[in-house]
Amino acid sequence: MTDERKEILERLPGGTEVETYGASLLELWGAPGRGFRWRWNFRMRSRAGAAWLHEDRIDLNPRLLAQNPDSWKAILAHELAHLLVHDRHGEEARPHGPEWRDLMRRAGHPPAATHSFDTRGLRRQRPRRKNRAWLFLHCCLHCTASWISGRLRRDRVCPNCGPGEIRVFRGPRNPSGRRDLESLARDHARGLDPESLRA
Repeated sequence: MTDERKEILERLPGGTEVETYGASLLELWGAPGRGFRWRWNFRMRSRAGAAWLHEDRIDLNPRLLAQNPDSWKAILAHELAHLLVHDRHGEEARPHGPEWRDLMRRAGHPPAATHSFDTRGLRRQRPRRKNRAWLFLHCCLHCTASWISGRLRRDRVCPNCGPGEIRVFRGPRNPSGRRDLESLARDHARGLDPESLRA
């Protein structure tokens, strides 16, 4: 273990304290003896905690909670409530639904779905994506609407008539490719069948 991690863990409650508080919550919520598994997860960045429902485990973010040491009980309650709601109501329960909010209130913590901690310096710096090679023309098959986008829209919802069948054409991301797609869009607006248009 690195010196940085040791220093962080020294500012956090020990395992017995976390387990004792978790057990007191479970007893308050009518599930004495349920038990739970948990760990400090140094790979976590901006999330304060995570409940792994199918593994029946809680991960807590040691870096973030060391910066906010008074908040670990609320975060543990938040994640433990997720496990208990899943036990009692299964997959159909909403993640931060009324059952979860009730448990949080009974524990004396605000039923907030997200935290407001300062995460600067904790987020991973993701490399910028290179310019995508394609442009996409989306043509609604119910009206004459069409639009060009730099990404393929997975939802494919027409801005005029809502969800429906959308035909997508792809062209290279350059002036010539854009002109070709704009030409297809004009043909579509004139009422030509998109199926007969060449991509």
